[in-house]
Amino acid sequence: MSQPPPPTDTLQITPWVDPVVDERGYPADSLYVDLFWLPVIGPSATVLFRRLNLHMRMLGDVESRELGFEVLSGSLGLGRGVNRNAPLPRAIDRCIRFGLGKRTGPDSLAVRRFVSPISAHHLSGLPHVLQELHAIYLDESTAHSQRSLDRV
Repeated sequence: MSQPPPPTDTLQITPWVDPVVDERGYPADSLYVDLFWLPVIGPSATVLFRRLNLHMRMLGDVESRELGFEVLSGSLGLGRGVNRNAPLPRAIDRCIRFGLGKRTGPDSLAVRRFVSPISAHHLSGLPHVLQELHAIYLDESTAHSQRSLDRV
């Protein structure tokens, strides 16, 4: 079921701290998000997820940030509509549905800073070339992690 859209004035964002995903996942601005999450969640949700992470990164030690809903929507090229069927509320809903964000109140959202590897179910829906690339990407990530551990 679809989440209700946030109020038309502002959206409060906070980091969603998840030690497991934060340690083992891929950053919001990583190639992994472009290659494997974008085809699953779509371009609007991907650009929203990245933009919210950019705002959080710019905050430094501040725990939350308030964003003007219409300004955010317009800056992403999603128009200025704020009703339930407008592009920005739908992009927020997709981020929530796929576990990249969660509601913490009627006008607030906690956003992951990292993504986990996509599920086997979603991987199976990707074109075969991306499935093969995913296997290579994971092999290289594992090899890189092992080389890093060998240096310690």
